[in-house]
Amino acid sequence: DDFLASYRERRLNELKEEASKPLFGSLRRDATKDDYLAAIAVPRVVVVVHLHEPRHPACSRLEDILAVLATRRKDISFLSMTLDEAGQTFDRDVLPVLALYKDGDIVDSLFCVTNDLDVLSEHDDLERLIDTSAAFAKQGDDVPGVVAQVF
Repeated sequence: DDFLASYRERRLNELKEEASKPLFGSLRRDATKDDYLAAIAVPRVVVVVHLHEPRHPACSRLEDILAVLATRRKDISFLSMTLDEAGQTFDRDVLPVLALYKDGDIVDSLFCVTNDLDVLSEHDDLERLIDTSAAFAKQGDDVPGVVAQVF
């Protein structure tokens, strides 16, 4: 009985915490630096930033996939910004790039993202890739080091 009461209380607290998190539901395209800074400042939220070149085919493909995924994953803030706006330069061979943030800190950088996606299941593949990133690691999990810093 004590165990069940303890479990019930812990589970109710977890559900309350989840319910208090903000919900999103769309990809914020062509974000500015101010949009980016405001997005990563939200506590307890995973933010996926797509750094892209507007005329790069793989970036355009990823942009479309992210727009659909954002409607499915309302717990994640999705935004995209051009490399020029971000003040970054990457070799075209590593595009498209996703930077994942949590609690204002970059926790993972994913390069050549579309290379790992199957055309028939690209939405599910991208969701799985994001879900297995360091952004969703539990406290104390062994997490690989950060690859790059955006700003």
